[in-house]
Amino acid sequence: GDGPSFVGSQDFPKWPKPPCAGWIYSWDNFYSIPNVKAVRITVRRASDFASIWSFCLESYGGNCAGDDGNGGHPPELSDSGVKHAYCNELPS
Repeated sequence: GDGPSFVGSQDFPKWPKPPCAGWIYSWDNFYSIPNVKAVRITVRRASDFASIWSFCLESYGGNCAGDDGNGGHPPELSDSGVKHAYCNELPS
């Protein structure tokens, strides 16, 4: 099936700013990457695009936290027992 979609001009202004300076959001439609096959939102460091954490929007039988080639395997926020993040470190 088709991945989820949204209207950027209407929806993006509603998004909160990333929680820490130097962090960015990425909308990742990795349906075509065999080990991922998912759509997610990932928070990344802007300086090197490394994954900090992600939120899986839809999985198509793959691994939503799979390596997308852009900085590792982001921890899935909803699966984490940790409910906070620190701006000076990546999660372990």
